[in-house]
Amino acid sequence: GIGGGLVNCVVGPLNDHYGATLVFWLCLPFACQAVVPVLLGWLPEKRVPAEKNNRFDTTKIKERKGLFLLAAVMAFGAIGLAAIGLVGIAWVNLLYSVGASAGLCV
Repeated sequence: GIGGGLVNCVVGPLNDHYGATLVFWLCLPFACQAVVPVLLGWLPEKRVPAEKNNRFDTTKIKERKGLFLLAAVMAFGAIGLAAIGLVGIAWVNLLYSVGASAGLCV
């Protein structure tokens, strides 16, 4: 959104002129804000029983097969687009993007 665009307009020139180290130190306090609600217990979660701990729970995947399939296809499509982007041929990138978009719409 607008915030992301504004951040890019500020961080880009800072990075170009002063380097990534300054940008890292400026952004670190904002990134650490997520730690406060977790430490204060404001994000309650159910404790997982010991017998289910460290196991992959597939019940939600089974309940929403279509949604999971769509997410998986989108993820593989994005990975494919990144791989094709490395080739650097614009028309191949365009064909893949249009094909993947059409495939997701069907």
